[in-house]
Amino acid sequence: MIEIGSADNDRAAMQRPQPGDTLILDDGTCAVSSHFSLALHGTRTQPMIIRAGDGAHPLISCLNNTRNILNIIDSTFLAMDSIELSGGSRAIRCMGVRRQF
Repeated sequence: MIEIGSADNDRAAMQRPQPGDTLILDDGTCAVSSHFSLALHGTRTQPMIIRAGDGAHPLISCLNNTRNILNIIDSTFLAMDSIELSGGSRAIRCMGVRRQF
């Protein structure tokens, strides 16, 4: 498990998980105004999970209403849970995603 506190750079931290990792986001806001993409590759036996910590309410907020909040590109076996998204033109756009659960 990798825990990310509100003082950490959530955007950079969300790029680092490896197969089998669980990234736990603490309370706080990750504000994005430019292109934000994840290309993460879990496996069937070692999926990657990005989720809120117990009792936490992480927020990814896009300050640009012409951008997607988050682009998930060419990713496999990736799950996201209990993360609030706001702003942007779309919440999540998936492109080339081969397995979803």
